[in-house]
Amino acid sequence: MVPTSREQHIAAARLSNRCAAAGITTHVTDVLLATLALEASGWVLTEDPDFQHMARCCGIQVLWVEQALRLTAS
Repeated sequence: MVPTSREQHIAAARLSNRCAAAGITTHVTDVLLATLALEASGWVLTEDPDFQHMARCCGIQVLWVEQALRLTAS
């Protein structure tokens, strides 16, 4: 579990609104995870295509599980 602040939830709501304005539907948990990744300048490791859609409007870095497995096998 990652503790989150009120400010992070507000930032997630803003991100959700920005995505909605771009025609991208988000889920509460996904947008909060994206917000935390952006805040940490980190990546989201996922198999969920919703993050790829969000990346178009907010620039989150997405690494697909399959890609990560190939990288570790090399």
